[in-house]
Amino acid sequence: MERTLALGERMAHVGQEELHAMSDVRLRAAFLAFLADMGSRFDRFVASDDPALRDYVGFGQTALYVNIDDLAVIQAKLGELLEPYLIDRDGDRRRTALATVLVPEADVPQP
Repeated sequence: MERTLALGERMAHVGQEELHAMSDVRLRAAFLAFLADMGSRFDRFVASDDPALRDYVGFGQTALYVNIDDLAVIQAKLGELLEPYLIDRDGDRRRTALATVLVPEADVPQP
């Protein structure tokens, strides 16, 4: 049996109200679906025969030291920065997925 999990466009961004309303089980499932979707996109990229696509791929991780107000500013400024790139106005742009994940470090003992 094979299952395909995918995120709809609506779940590409989950707002704070939804996050707070989700049970731990549902939150984990939503995050795993998000990761599965990104993994699927990455697999399609790797399987393509277009070496020029490597110019468009990147991934990394950075530690930020923020509070809730800082996050609001970062999100607003990212929205402003990305707005001109949300539509292919000239018809000559490559669609590229940009995913963001914020995971606060928690002081939980590891098993």
